[in-house]
Amino acid sequence: MEEFHIKPLVSICIPAYNARQHISSTLKSLVNQTYKNTEIIVVDDGSLHPCKAEVEAFSDKRIQYIFQENGGAGNARNHAFKLSRGQYIKFMDADDMLSSNAIQAQLNLIEKESDVIISSKWGRFYNDDLATFRLSEEQVWRTMPSVSWIQESWAQGPNMTQPGIFLFKRELIEKAGLWNESLSKGPIDDMEYYTRLILNTDKVIFCSDSTLMYRSGLDDSLSKRKSEKAMETALETIKLATGYLFKHDQTDKSREAISVQFQLFIYNVYPHFMRLYKEAEKFQRNYGPNSFSFAAGGKTKFLKKLFGWKLAKQIKRRFT
Repeated sequence: MEEFHIKPLVSICIPAYNARQHISSTLKSLVNQTYKNTEIIVVDDGSLHPCKAEVEAFSDKRIQYIFQENGGAGNARNHAFKLSRGQYIKFMDADDMLSSNAIQAQLNLIEKESDVIISSKWGRFYNDDLATFRLSEEQVWRTMPSVSWIQESWAQGPNMTQPGIFLFKRELIEKAGLWNESLSKGPIDDMEYYTRLILNTDKVIFCSDSTLMYRSGLDDSLSKRKSEKAMETALETIKLATGYLFKHDQTDKSREAISVQFQLFIYNVYPHFMRLYKEAEKFQRNYGPNSFSFAAGGKTKFLKKLFGWKLAKQIKRRFT
């Protein structure tokens, strides 16, 4: 007798804030997945212009729309998760998209595994033009032990833990916890969350047949926040995430990876927020040296070569 296999439910949790312009494209990529046993939970986080009409235009029973008072992206993600029923979880942002076979491909890898998280390829496109899409290949596009994945991702400098990249079992959240809602005031709350999740697994399995299409160039996106308060929250995020890694592994490789993350923050805030620069510099020195250099192009690259990165940034700030 042929064995009957019940397809597991995958819950896709989406925080939305002023997302009317792009959420239809996101939902279209989700309802058109080759894997159909999904639920899509959109929590509209107190938008000035709610996206209810755009969501309900799909008339798809798999989609739920909930409006809440503004609580931040982390709060909206947690709300969506609490409403979810799936054995597997994927968080998505309201302006990104998935390749049509993304969920099926990731499920194929995770169903027979325990204590893992599945990653995928990703790339950027700009505004509404998918013709601009290009993959952003990383060294961690392979199956790796969890600590090694974090070390190598951080050693590159800017690291990508965009929520839509990952698929994982519900039990992982029950073990590692929900989103830290206070960190959504900054631009990199996903760094803390996925560091915590990944370090609660044995390995990260790379799925080469799944792709996240990440929309870049939005002026009001979380990653564009550059106020002093936002960058203060970003520094707190880095301190928490790096603390998790150091608790797991105190080797020279972890120290250098952590040092790179503080170095990157230093490059970003100097000379705009000197208090945060000095605080981050103390942490960076505590973890030791690194070889991560200031990235520059065009005139800034020329100025850096002549005067060093600090003076180059000061000159650029004065004339821009």
